[in-house]
Amino acid sequence: KSGNQHLGGSQSQPHADSDADSEARKSSRSGLSVSSKVLRLDHIRELHFSEAKKRNTQWILTPEADIAVGIVILMQSVLLGVEVSTGLGRRMDTTPAMVCFTLNAIFLLVFVLDFVLRVRARGLRFVLSKAGVFDALLLMFTITEIVLQVLGGQLATGVMAAFR
Repeated sequence: KSGNQHLGGSQSQPHADSDADSEARKSSRSGLSVSSKVLRLDHIRELHFSEAKKRNTQWILTPEADIAVGIVILMQSVLLGVEVSTGLGRRMDTTPAMVCFTLNAIFLLVFVLDFVLRVRARGLRFVLSKAGVFDALLLMFTITEIVLQVLGGQLATGVMAAFR
């Protein structure tokens, strides 16, 4: 009973306050207006999302990301060895050759994603660094190789694969 009287009503009389009046009373007790509370909450939300965004783009700079990309590089190297030793990289008419082509395209997507995330995390510094230039060149050669394979340039793709 005393709780209702403290909020401005009694048990015998229905609660006639609107939500806005209730909020105004609560905010006057805490010393903040409703609009300043909203601004504070917006500021906290912005800080949280900017920190989360920073963590998401900074993950690529961790040792775990380097290990993951290193494993993908190792897998692509094994595939390249299989292609060269069996001659699958020069033919596109067999199922194993198509599997190799598809795996190379998937590896390319992973490397492009790696490059984009590193550029987002480090900015122009990465693009102008030795590692960034090296990665960009490898991506260009790999993209060229895949385009030539699609267009049917068998000799050129063998040269590109050897260079890569």
